[in-house]
Amino acid sequence: MRDIDRHNGLRTVLGVCVATALLSVSTFSVAQEEEADATTLPQVEQKLKKLRKHVKQLEMQVGELQARDRYVDAEVDCAAGGSINDVLQLHANGLGLLTIYIKGTCTEAVVIERSNVTLNGVVEAATIQAPSAPLFSVNVTNGAHDVRIENLTLRGPQGGAAVNKNSHAVFRNIIAEQTNLAMVASDNGTMEITQATIRSSNVGVYASRGGVALVSNSTIEQNVTGLLAFKGGTVNATSLTPDGIGPDIVLVRNNTTGGVARSGGVLELSDTTVVNNTGVGLLADSGSSIHFFNSVNGNKNFVSNNVGTGVHVAKTASVVFSDASGTIVGNSIGIFCAPNSSGYVAPSGPGTVTANRAVDILNCAP
Repeated sequence: MRDIDRHNGLRTVLGVCVATALLSVSTFSVAQEEEADATTLPQVEQKLKKLRKHVKQLEMQVGELQARDRYVDAEVDCAAGGSINDVLQLHANGLGLLTIYIKGTCTEAVVIERSNVTLNGVVEAATIQAPSAPLFSVNVTNGAHDVRIENLTLRGPQGGAAVNKNSHAVFRNIIAEQTNLAMVASDNGTMEITQATIRSSNVGVYASRGGVALVSNSTIEQNVTGLLAFKGGTVNATSLTPDGIGPDIVLVRNNTTGGVARSGGVLELSDTTVVNNTGVGLLADSGSSIHFFNSVNGNKNFVSNNVGTGVHVAKTASVVFSDASGTIVGNSIGIFCAPNSSGYVAPSGPGTVTANRAVDILNCAP
């Protein structure tokens, strides 16, 4: 592991200025005392000795402040025995940006509890692999913010990445695969996922207990459940990227169930395609809701060619269509509402619901 410390020029100048000012004040104060009290050479020497000690203490304090605020780049080669957690522990009290460049496969459960951290895979197939359940390959927690995870593959028996306890992290150009819960936002944590492939897991994107997962420009495929909003969590599949409006869609395909809102969860869709899932395309039950929002970039919402029902509303759940821009086509049933559901709300109609194999809309009334 090689650390390359880059001092921030402005902070250094300010630190020197503060130290100089403090030194000037101390010198002036001592000089005043010397004029009043130092009448013999031994007294002057004693005061000079105290002054030198005080200056040394000030220099140490300024150095510590500069060390906390500096930018740090670190390189971790896991094939050579490097550890991401070791670097995080070394700079646990830092305030400036800490960027860790990763090579190889790191078999560890990375825990990020400080802000201003970037993990960046610098070679193809750079990977973080959690060693065992219930650990996640990356866990952002305890209020950490300005955290970025980029260009990495995340795996593990329990989970790929978790963001919780009022933390915030952006995941860009990542693969999360071969795990139980690939991407999890919980306990008021917020994760933004963009340019990602989330696949071959039990649940692709999961939000619960006030957690929010915003997914853009990504593919969620070959999971048992692609998107799951559960117990007060929100999953937003949208064309709004962390940097603004993106040109691409969220593609939810080839899962068993495309998306589920359950037990008070909310699933929000804008410019999202839910296609070719082997069961139900989208399911809302147990007091939950699915919202189809207006198109942002013009791609609109599509629910098509799912083997089961396109949109299934059950158990006191509801579906809201904000406008009529979406299309539900080629499913077994387009929209099905169970007798004990709240049906759907569609101020302008549910969009184009047509050419579904059995029936387009069953048991539903706006």
